[in-house]
Amino acid sequence: MTHLRSFLFHPIDWAEDITESHQTECLQLLRGELSNEFIGFVRRELIEEQHPTWDTAANLSGTGSTSPRRRLIMEIIEVSAPDLTGERARAFKNAVKALVQNAINKCSTASS
Repeated sequence: MTHLRSFLFHPIDWAEDITESHQTECLQLLRGELSNEFIGFVRRELIEEQHPTWDTAANLSGTGSTSPRRRLIMEIIEVSAPDLTGERARAFKNAVKALVQNAINKCSTASS
């Protein structure tokens, strides 16, 4: 994510010569689009994706239910946001790259 933040605030290169004010406008648009893409991604991964554990956690109630509910919700988050190694992490990183590319494409279309 550190590299993504760096890219969003200080891209290495531009495909064409544009003014600094246009660069700023494009980056603001890109950050907004990427934010929307991430919100949609998180919504799909954590809410719309079937996680039976959500139901289990939601059905816990009463005294002493907070810790077990927290543990179950953390399990869902850990499954949805994998460690930074392995095949699942590679798929997650590819999904993030696709989000960035989609946001760039929307920005290119909007600024044309």
